[in-house]
Amino acid sequence: MRSQYVDYFIYALLPYDLKVVGVVKLSDTTYKIKCKEMDVVVKMIDASRVELIEKISTLRLPYFEQVILNQRGKAVTNYCSDYFYVVLYRKSMSYPLENPHVYLGNILAALHSQSAIVANVENGYFEKWKIYFTNAYESFIQQDHYLISTCIHEEFPPPALFCYSLSEEIGKYYLTHFPFIIKQFQELTENRVSLRKCINWGHFGKGHFDLSSQTLLGLHHVEETSPVFDLVNWFYENNEDGLISCFKKYFSYFPLEPYEAYFFLGLCFSNIHMKFDQNEFQNVSLLIYYQKKIKQIVALEEILGIDISSLQSVY
Repeated sequence: MRSQYVDYFIYALLPYDLKVVGVVKLSDTTYKIKCKEMDVVVKMIDASRVELIEKISTLRLPYFEQVILNQRGKAVTNYCSDYFYVVLYRKSMSYPLENPHVYLGNILAALHSQSAIVANVENGYFEKWKIYFTNAYESFIQQDHYLISTCIHEEFPPPALFCYSLSEEIGKYYLTHFPFIIKQFQELTENRVSLRKCINWGHFGKGHFDLSSQTLLGLHHVEETSPVFDLVNWFYENNEDGLISCFKKYFSYFPLEPYEAYFFLGLCFSNIHMKFDQNEFQNVSLLIYYQKKIKQIVALEEILGIDISSLQSVY
């Protein structure tokens, strides 16, 4: 067994804890993670730069554990076809192998999945956003901070939007779905939020975080007097039909730069999964739900005076 701290490692993000017993290389880009319960096939983005470790730790992810509850116990031979996983390659940073940085996996789970949009929804907006995910993914690889391989079942909801400061040393890099605020988001947080160590955006809705204890996928180290905290509190209390009103409330605080407007448009988009229950994955109500939320996104475009089709030009 190697040292507890490593410079190069892979994480397999699984929907519930599996006991990893080994790794088998199947090809230059594909590995099989052998677990006591099942085998997990993973595909790396750049296998030539991956140094395998003797043990791959798993990270429990509460949200995805919840949404796939209805699939537990199902016999699977190809993990990729029925569950969500993330393989992470991390360069030149050391973290305890058994204790990754705060919710690191949660953030990675939300990033750059080309199939994060439900493929069987015939809607032009979904196709456009899929393209933007791809562009964001490529720009992130160019930054040489993360190489991420994601696989998500077509019937999963899109992951929530996250922005995250990994540590004080690299706090200037904030991660999100979209390339146009990878760097610019630093300015947004400096102006709007009092950062101590890190900030984690995600799942702005009742049941997905506990505002009082700031646990699970909630916000960390955000001043209670900041507009952002007020926005989150409003979401927590009014997450039934108030997406558009909520954004109007936030916009009243100060004018938005173009990339800030897109950021909140992304937040609106990310919340289309908030009301899922496990049964919706199996019937047409899922698709109806998506279509309803798409209409809210269009309404938000009108409020902001922006056009989704111009999104790519920002970056």
